[in-house]
Amino acid sequence: MKKKISNFKFLISNYIRHPLFSGSAIMIFGTNLANFIAYIYHLAFGRILGPNEYGELATIITLIGLLTSFYSFTSMVIIKVVSASEDKEVTGFFRFLNKYLSKIGLIVAVIIFLASPLIASFIHIDLIKVSLIGPIFYFMLLGFVYKTFLQGLLRFTKIVIVTNLEMIGRLVLGLLFAYLGLSVFGGVSGILVTVILIFFLARYYLKDITSRLTFSQYKPGKELFKLSAPLVISSIAMNFFFSNDLVLVKHYFTTSEAGFYAAMATLGKIIFYGTGPVGAVMFPMISKRHSKSQGYRKIFLLSLFLTIAIASFVLLIYYFFPEMAVKLLYGVKYLYVSQYIFTFGLYMATFTTATLFLSYFLSIGKGKVAYAMVAASVLQVIGIIRFHENITSVIKVLLVLSLSLLLFLIIYYIYSKEFRKK
Repeated sequence: MKKKISNFKFLISNYIRHPLFSGSAIMIFGTNLANFIAYIYHLAFGRILGPNEYGELATIITLIGLLTSFYSFTSMVIIKVVSASEDKEVTGFFRFLNKYLSKIGLIVAVIIFLASPLIASFIHIDLIKVSLIGPIFYFMLLGFVYKTFLQGLLRFTKIVIVTNLEMIGRLVLGLLFAYLGLSVFGGVSGILVTVILIFFLARYYLKDITSRLTFSQYKPGKELFKLSAPLVISSIAMNFFFSNDLVLVKHYFTTSEAGFYAAMATLGKIIFYGTGPVGAVMFPMISKRHSKSQGYRKIFLLSLFLTIAIASFVLLIYYFFPEMAVKLLYGVKYLYVSQYIFTFGLYMATFTTATLFLSYFLSIGKGKVAYAMVAASVLQVIGIIRFHENITSVIKVLLVLSLSLLLFLIIYYIYSKEFRKK
């Protein structure tokens, strides 16, 4: 009996000491602290602005998220290259990316700025508020690349510091500008100033990489394209699937309904952001072990367990205490959405689990599954355009597609001989 207890304690100790567990613990704590600050941000602006203006701010933030999807694909590419490279190679890769992405980012930011009148007209928001999206895009691009290098180097503590300071900056500066009478424009301005400051902080944390004089010149070839293509496709499709609904709801629904939907979506996304750090730690670890022909199956299964456990905990709260969850974050004005948050949370839980499977496949070079995410994203747009009678119909479209995607990925995992051997 004592031997069994001793073995059990040893097993638990090994799991706690596992790099996935420790790295996930840091990322979960830090990221959820940042998410908590972000929810205070949404709570504060939701109450200060009311459903109509809050719907505008949430839509602009969602649009920024959609635009970042056009460069967020670089995260998986950077992590995969950095996690499998030596120090000198990392510096060469950094200089290559910094040189080209800064130029490309500037061009895209100018295009976004010039397109601001069209964007403002489509989402029915004043031009002056939309015009800040271009500059925000540019500095978020560079800051994002630097933060992703930190992740690829497994510097999770520094990522947590940067992420939390960014959320604090958005909250404090946004509320300050709103207090000065700038309303929605103040919230967007707070984001712009913050991302500029975070850009410099993230660069400082990479000074050992950026200042290294001896490095291997990075020359992209067919191998980079082969590596990047599925990561690019899946990342863009994933971000679109995650954000399309809010933009389409803002287009088809009334301003008030869009504001309620934005609040519901924010509550549902607690599941995605709460479990996201697990995948963020898993991807570079499996990528590194795969590049060295080491086992990684246990890492994935542990990641899957943690993801499902966290998602299930939040879902139980939404099922038994929906009104309390809404009141806690948004107040009584938003109680209308309490009837929807469990179903929306179920959609978000299935989508989050599906993205973990997708990240796993991509980390070991199985890029063909990216097209499943593309198909789901396209069908999502078609589904919402076809079925948008009310909030329930939109949620049904999202839930059916996320369940179908997850089922496909599970079947792909089970019937792949290579994965069963690992």
